[in-house]
Amino acid sequence: MEIPGYRIREELARDTQYVVCRGETHDAAAVLLKLPLSPALHPATIASLRREHELLAALDLPGVPAARAFEPQTGTLVFEDIGARPLKAVLTAGRLSLDEFFEIALGLTATVGELHRRRIIHRNLNPWSVLVEPNTKRTQVFDFSLASRLPQESQPPSPPPLLHGRLGYMSPEQTGRMNRVVDYRTDFYSLGATFYEMVTGRPPFHSEDPLELVHGHIAKAPPAPSEVDPAVPEALSEIVMKLLSKTAEGRYQSAWGLKADLERCAGQWAAKRAIARFPLGERDISDQFTIPQHLYGREGEIRTLLEAFERACGGPASLMLVAGYSGIGKTSLINEVHKPIVGRKGRFLSGKFDQLERSTPYGALLQAFRGLIGQLLTESEERVASLRESLKTALGVNAGVVSAVIPELDLLLGPQPSPPPLPPAESQNRFNYVFESFLGVFARPEHPLVVFLDDLQWADSATLQLLARLLTNPGVSDLFLIGAYRDNEVTADHVLMKALAEIRAYRAAGGQPRPSGRR
Repeated sequence: MEIPGYRIREELARDTQYVVCRGETHDAAAVLLKLPLSPALHPATIASLRREHELLAALDLPGVPAARAFEPQTGTLVFEDIGARPLKAVLTAGRLSLDEFFEIALGLTATVGELHRRRIIHRNLNPWSVLVEPNTKRTQVFDFSLASRLPQESQPPSPPPLLHGRLGYMSPEQTGRMNRVVDYRTDFYSLGATFYEMVTGRPPFHSEDPLELVHGHIAKAPPAPSEVDPAVPEALSEIVMKLLSKTAEGRYQSAWGLKADLERCAGQWAAKRAIARFPLGERDISDQFTIPQHLYGREGEIRTLLEAFERACGGPASLMLVAGYSGIGKTSLINEVHKPIVGRKGRFLSGKFDQLERSTPYGALLQAFRGLIGQLLTESEERVASLRESLKTALGVNAGVVSAVIPELDLLLGPQPSPPPLPPAESQNRFNYVFESFLGVFARPEHPLVVFLDDLQWADSATLQLLARLLTNPGVSDLFLIGAYRDNEVTADHVLMKALAEIRAYRAAGGQPRPSGRR
């Protein structure tokens, strides 16, 4: 690896996108270098690195490496180097003493507080993005590739392999499975996960399965640090567990409140080599306005939605419809299903029909599955190989029928021959048959599939016919379809109502159970 004008001395850290190295300039000045792993520089990568450089160049914090330059030709960010190394390397070398923990934790907390005061959310705090100078224990927060200046933002759900950042240290809301916006308090959870590893020697959750990690963050409580290691004082253990609260409201609300409690612990430890328990958060006063993130008055609807999902797991395909005016909160209600999906290691896909593209058949469905295939390509080679074999078995010579509308499939299976032309009706029947086999690869008892289709009032007739086939075929299982539509735009003779009437008629004649009732 060569960068004009710089000499690389050692690699410090890497993730799926970037590598961080220690190097020096032509005049022997020490620098840190962050550069993309891929030699092919995508414009989005350059834009992201340029944004990170501009953000850091405007900062003047001793707890953040000073940005020296940005080399767009190689996509390299250049920073000052104080001789620090990643906290992960420090932890790998051996357990920290409590004195060392407090030195590092207090400096890190102060820097996070200053970032929040400047309305910057880091969103990727972990032992790789924290640098520690070995002798002084001075800390610096590194890697602002995910940083945001927004007070809060929604995190769209996506398969875990596509989630940017270190998944083992990611807050529940940042996974996109909590139906909650992400604000500055996501950093406190990541701090808690980092502190947990600092005092116990291991992260709060560990698994090779990304879905298992996500499930741990949103639904499981790790053992308290004092349970893992009785040498950890109870008061410090409680601080860490408060940071790891599943809801942002349960965590510290300011870095200064956290710092005050850590300073109290550090003072007692320095004086007595013991820490007495005390009420946490007595000086924890937030300087940012936040609204509790809870869906009020929808308990009955949420319960019905979750019950329908449970019936679809291991059972026949089912459909839940959510109707209402635009902006009434249909999507927020539907997003409540994310948490149980993760608990069953399921997948959540979504697509949205467009009023201006009603002539395009299967629009929202193809949008959902194109995104899924693209995301699955980021998984390990072993998983990709397994998926490739499953698709080859399911589709056989008909793979070209699906790849014609989902081109990403060719990246998995290789180029597929175009299907022989057929008259329109036969072509549609063939597609429905093949797509059913394609869907069966993903909708399985071990991985139930949820597909959310928004704005069904603009769905095309081909999509509705395909949905009817899926919902009335006894061979389709572990599939939960959720549809949202504006009932003020749907009349009794609307194509959507006609399709639903046909499905109900099939049920009345002794076929599969009809879709779950309209809510």
